[in-house]
Amino acid sequence: APGVIATGQALRKAESYGSFLGGGFSSKKEINEQIDRSCSEGVDQLKVLVSGIVSFKEYGKVGKVKIDREELTHIVSRARQWGIKVMAHASSEEAVKTAVHAGVDSVEHGYFLSRESLYEMAERGVAWVPTVIPVAAQVREPRRWLWSSREIELITRIYREQQEKIQMAHECGVLLGMGTDSGAAGVKHGKGLLEEIKLYVGAGLFQRQALISATSNNAAVLGLETFAGSLEINRAPCLVAVRGDPLSNLEALQQVEWVFVS
Repeated sequence: APGVIATGQALRKAESYGSFLGGGFSSKKEINEQIDRSCSEGVDQLKVLVSGIVSFKEYGKVGKVKIDREELTHIVSRARQWGIKVMAHASSEEAVKTAVHAGVDSVEHGYFLSRESLYEMAERGVAWVPTVIPVAAQVREPRRWLWSSREIELITRIYREQQEKIQMAHECGVLLGMGTDSGAAGVKHGKGLLEEIKLYVGAGLFQRQALISATSNNAAVLGLETFAGSLEINRAPCLVAVRGDPLSNLEALQQVEWVFVS
């Protein structure tokens, strides 16, 4: 059976975005209790909601940063005591800076980033999972009709700028993972990953580079680089066999013939 890397319930500030993802905390004591409970239950990573989400009605507007650097630094330190990584839901430049300076392992979303922030992420070894498809899907069928022409223009601008930042991140040496927010509006499980791969290629990455993000880079983001993500001598295989060559035609990824999981 496939392995599952689980985060359990997300850690978030009380009365902030993400009530459907986890209970909120209002003190350091509650932070410790929630982390200890999650880790005792066997989570593999800790997810922290540093900010809200991107607005599709006003360019550059993102839900406010709710967890400050001191709190997040404490969260990272507590997680380290349990030997687990911290992934930060951070949807703005401010949120990403807070997350990076607090020492998180990866940033998810990270819209409107500057080159300066990307260089800092590369320098500090913070991985980035840009999640373009949840935004791009909004201006594709069947969801496109839900938005006004102005909103479609805005959403298109947001996801295309995110693609530009993917190419910039690659140039800066950031470890680029790949995630999809599958299950979000308009993002299907499985197919969403192929769409995200295509968006990376559309951003200017070679197909090989995009596939590396989806495989070996993702393994590194999850802390599984010694077990999965690439073919190595004496390593148990975890392979997907497709009909065709995805390095020349990404559509081959839809023609899955065999899945080998050891």
